[in-house]
Amino acid sequence: MRKLRTFRILVLFLALFCAIAYAVFGGLLSDIIRNLQTGGGSTRFQLAARGGDGNIYALGRGAGGARLVSMNEGGRLFERALIGLPAAFTSSDLFITQTGAVLISLYEQAPDGLYFALYAAKDGARFEELLRLKCGASAQSVMLSAMSVKGAGAAFFLKNGDKYDRYAYDPDSETGLLLEGPFLFSGEYAAGIIANDTPYAAADGNLFSIGDLGAEALRPNGIVTRLYPAEEGFWYLDAGTGWLKLFDITEGSHARGVNLLQGLPCSPEDVSFINVNGDEILLIENGQRLYTLVDGSKLKLTNTPVTNCNASRVQATSER
Repeated sequence: MRKLRTFRILVLFLALFCAIAYAVFGGLLSDIIRNLQTGGGSTRFQLAARGGDGNIYALGRGAGGARLVSMNEGGRLFERALIGLPAAFTSSDLFITQTGAVLISLYEQAPDGLYFALYAAKDGARFEELLRLKCGASAQSVMLSAMSVKGAGAAFFLKNGDKYDRYAYDPDSETGLLLEGPFLFSGEYAAGIIANDTPYAAADGNLFSIGDLGAEALRPNGIVTRLYPAEEGFWYLDAGTGWLKLFDITEGSHARGVNLLQGLPCSPEDVSFINVNGDEILLIENGQRLYTLVDGSKLKLTNTPVTNCNASRVQATSER
């Protein structure tokens, strides 16, 4: 009888705990779902990325602070704890490796000045600081290139004043972050990426390949401002025309592209963030509504909000 009474008490406590958890976390997820599907929630998304694990991730800020959510291929939503990050920061970049390790670069305003930092978290654990540098007069003095896949981790380079250093993140190494060495580059740097083990940089509106003998201008027909990873090379954004163009490393040519100003699901003025990975575009409208713009064999834009996702296309379960 005593065992039965003890069992009933345990069941009661479990039910109470589940009810409290649902009231707290269920409300948070419901708010995020409203954001993703209708733009009606309170969270404001700042960054989005397709992870190497196949999930879509979005980093935002709500009433309770910074929040990182992920959506799997079945459309199921998860929220990930941001333990270890500063209480207040401005996010810069978000990257998820094939093993699910999360990399977040950010700027933090401290009493003695502005700092750039890079954090990583593996297996849902707390975030650990990999790199921390004090900025100069502005955030532009310390800038991280776009991150690209390297093995189970990531490759990127860092601009610190007039110095450039290559790094690799290896989730299986003891330190996590590996310094691979410096390289020389001069110009009004705007963006960069490492593709096929070669650094590329956008500067002064031009595009450069950086080798042992220095920088070689690739002379695209446009004003290059952003670089994004692609399987064949990388995408670059022409700010003058709004075209997103592919630079094919294997052929050394400027290949196909898409006009971002045509077919957008919202006004260009309402686009607060764009990320490109392979042949998929992730777009955030006014920090509230997340779209994935997917292609088949040829890149095209579709007016489809993120609700249920699979590897090849997106199906909407609600109308805007």
